[in-house]
Amino acid sequence: MNRVDSLDFGTISINSVATESVDAATEGDFDLGFVFPSWDTRCTSFTESKSLCIDSVVEITYENQGAGNRFAKNRQIVIDGLNSLASKVSKIDASLENMQLCARRMFNAIEEAANAKERPVKVFFDMSTASRYYILSTLAVALRSGLVSDFVFFYPEGEYLAAASEQSERGIFSGGKWETVAVPGLNGQFFAGKPYSLLVSIGFEGAKTLRVVNKLEPSQVSVLIPSPGFSEEYARKTIEQNQRLIDDFVRTADDTVCAEAGNLVDALRKLQAFSQGLTEQQNLVFVCCGTKPHSLALGLRAYELQTPLVYYNKPSRHIENATVATGKYWRYHIRDLSVLEV
Repeated sequence: MNRVDSLDFGTISINSVATESVDAATEGDFDLGFVFPSWDTRCTSFTESKSLCIDSVVEITYENQGAGNRFAKNRQIVIDGLNSLASKVSKIDASLENMQLCARRMFNAIEEAANAKERPVKVFFDMSTASRYYILSTLAVALRSGLVSDFVFFYPEGEYLAAASEQSERGIFSGGKWETVAVPGLNGQFFAGKPYSLLVSIGFEGAKTLRVVNKLEPSQVSVLIPSPGFSEEYARKTIEQNQRLIDDFVRTADDTVCAEAGNLVDALRKLQAFSQGLTEQQNLVFVCCGTKPHSLALGLRAYELQTPLVYYNKPSRHIENATVATGKYWRYHIRDLSVLEV
């Protein structure tokens, strides 16, 4: 049984669907798609779909392919799958050093598709292994351009084998320090004389999140907590890893926002209620350190409000880890009613 939640703001209509069917999560005919081969096996999940058809697909190929053979094996599965799902496949090389250039090329691909079709296009985006930077920048810049009528973001839930162990967060997802960078299209506006407040989505990497908050020196901090989590264990671990941040910076219970870890609509609805009227009093900054669905919700709320700045934390390096799909999938359908064909 699929579970559907819906929300509208302005000309934007959003559906969040939870399902155990890959076909239900990916169904549609799309003009353009973005996929991200990775050592994380979830990057292959969309290839199991029998209801997905894409005219042109852009493969974003990461420079860091890990030390083992997971990346090569998964990429071959992706390429084989695209041979039956897509009419045309092109490639963009991506690294931590060229993220801005890669994001620009991704938007160029949208421009080319829209020009070729002579209309706004429908885009499929596998966000399972996509960087939050690419997810948010592509969405924001494309929505502002009016060149996309529909985005469908596909997200398989994962079992993070490293996170399930008792090892330090240092060995889970990223190594070295984070560099906090603004997301293109979500640069926000700052107003002199207003206090500067952070809303931070939290995840497993609590120590790095705390360092980011300390460095930014905000006047106030609120947190977006994945609760209910993807699992009870993950929800517990998230709080444990961020307890010092909560103790040091979160003043009252009113400074916490709890939303289901994978439910985009639930998170966005909670963010709307929390931030209602705040931009009149404060300069708001959103910092993405939690789940990808929560990051997507922060990006959409910033797009709705126009003024918040959204930060992405760029790691020194990504760490290869074993992650497998759990069999639960999410489909986030974002439609811009202002550019639909009549």
